[in-house]
Amino acid sequence: SDTVTITATTTTLTGASNLIVQGSTTLGNDDAADTVQINALSTTLTGDSLLDVKGNTILGDTDDSDTVKMNAALTVDGNTQLGDSDTQDTVTITATTTILTGNSAFEVKGNTILGDTDVSDTVKMNAALTVDGHTILGDETTDQLTVGATSTFNADASFNNHITLGDAAADALTVKATTTVT
Repeated sequence: SDTVTITATTTTLTGASNLIVQGSTTLGNDDAADTVQINALSTTLTGDSLLDVKGNTILGDTDDSDTVKMNAALTVDGNTQLGDSDTQDTVTITATTTILTGNSAFEVKGNTILGDTDVSDTVKMNAALTVDGHTILGDETTDQLTVGATSTFNADASFNNHITLGDAAADALTVKATTTVT
């Protein structure tokens, strides 16, 4: 049960110094003024390491080349914000499958792209979808919108081009209203 205690306002390792710690380690003493700063080209936790951080935590600085890489699962409990108010922030999730489970709420503010230019990408909703505001589905005349459900319009519908109703002789058109055809 070796114990090393360093009591100082500032402790600095300089040069080619290495700090090797085996066993449980606490840096700081829960004082609101505690600051632990690691300035290194690379910082690595190996083995069955656990990094438990309490309080506000900043990984990286204002240098755009900073990278935080995880080679394992990431579990985040509580409210999580990716990016700040900077209009240049980009959050990219590259995965074969991305799943939100449980009582998950996924709120995105600003321009959002789901999928890329690969036409095999899909967005699947296993719940009700509510869209507020102006909505555009498709961006080219070659895009198709297929609705496999009964559709209900609670407001007037406007069509800016030709309309084809039905695709076979057995399809029927029923109009339950006063109709004017010009």
